[in-house]
Amino acid sequence: MHGNFAKCVNTANQLYQQDDKQGAADYYRKALELKPRARNVIYNLAVTLRELRDWEASRHQYESLLRLNPASVRALNGLGVVLDKMGSYQQAVDSYRKAIEYRDQFADAHFNLGMLLLRMGRYQEGWAESEWRWKTNQFTPLNCPKPRWDGKRLQGTLLLHTEQGAGDAMQFIRFLPQAAALCDRIMLICTENMVSLFESVPGVDEMRQAGQIPLEDFDAYIPLMSLPYLFDIGLDKVITSNPYLTAPDRDVQLPPPAVDDAQLKIGIIWAGSPTHKNDSQRSCEPSDFLPLLQIPGTAFYSLQVGEKAGQLKQLVDSPREIVDLKDLQTEFGDAAVLINQLDLVISVDTAILHLAGALGRPAWGLLSRHCDWRWMVEREDTPWYPSLRLFRQHQEGDWEELFERVAGALSEQLNNSRNS
Repeated sequence: MHGNFAKCVNTANQLYQQDDKQGAADYYRKALELKPRARNVIYNLAVTLRELRDWEASRHQYESLLRLNPASVRALNGLGVVLDKMGSYQQAVDSYRKAIEYRDQFADAHFNLGMLLLRMGRYQEGWAESEWRWKTNQFTPLNCPKPRWDGKRLQGTLLLHTEQGAGDAMQFIRFLPQAAALCDRIMLICTENMVSLFESVPGVDEMRQAGQIPLEDFDAYIPLMSLPYLFDIGLDKVITSNPYLTAPDRDVQLPPPAVDDAQLKIGIIWAGSPTHKNDSQRSCEPSDFLPLLQIPGTAFYSLQVGEKAGQLKQLVDSPREIVDLKDLQTEFGDAAVLINQLDLVISVDTAILHLAGALGRPAWGLLSRHCDWRWMVEREDTPWYPSLRLFRQHQEGDWEELFERVAGALSEQLNNSRNS
């Protein structure tokens, strides 16, 4: 029996490494038929089922492991992730907290707890827990001998650096003026494609790109997304001003619409960055927009850039031609100028959705069932961007039903504008 058990486990591990998660799960189950109390195998099966998005089965395995070992912090953390996905938010909070009780320096549980608390709108608690991100293996902290800023008055220059994605930078740049009021100078470090967008933010004295920056050029540093923690930002304080970003002054003209009956010029995006860990869930296909393309009075423009922009060619039978704007966007400043010339942006969870909101432009966000923390739970609006309206999947992966609701809302808006 031992030989068969070991063979099943080895086969399962190999299949998992080959990204055959279903095959791995099958062999882990075969191994457990031979040794039902094999804790590592139960854990591996729970993780594999979680990655297969079989939440109920994964939960069952984590709970089985916890019956054998109630102090298993990795099982408590994993169970918290699954409960979160299942919408059992308070139970997930309890599971994370129990893991932390057993191991108070368990960074992953702290960080997961922080993200969940933010989703639940418990911001002050959430910001504090999210600071543990720098002790997880998901993030690399800035290697800097200068002190990390504590939010108090600084006689000198503060280096403020962006982190994570472009959407995060756009969302949190709103807090920069508050930091600038407490420092002599602000040096902002961001990617090249965001420079023209951020250079007009009040309080920015100097902008640089990431790289070797002489230590004598600044006196303290802070990640941009740590500002809400320092400033104790609650749900009622997320808006500093609206809009808080402005498009640069440049001559980027929106091409004329491809139809003659255009009452609304609408920009669309169907995919985010393929490197995002949740991209398979948050992105959809150009064909999902077909119900919208059948609505008279609409003119559509693709704001999609990157490798997914080529998917526009899939819409060969589209009832309305979509004007491709990818060649007019060399960086986010160009996108901002184009968005200001549109009547509406309809986008999945991407940086462009953040940009439209930061510009105060009307935009509809298309959210997967298990969307990012910042969009919170169930709301059709967001305190971060008053000009946004949110449409959420009712069932995981069901874009069809979501787009039916979006098409209905778009038809209603057009009818209202005709009757007003």
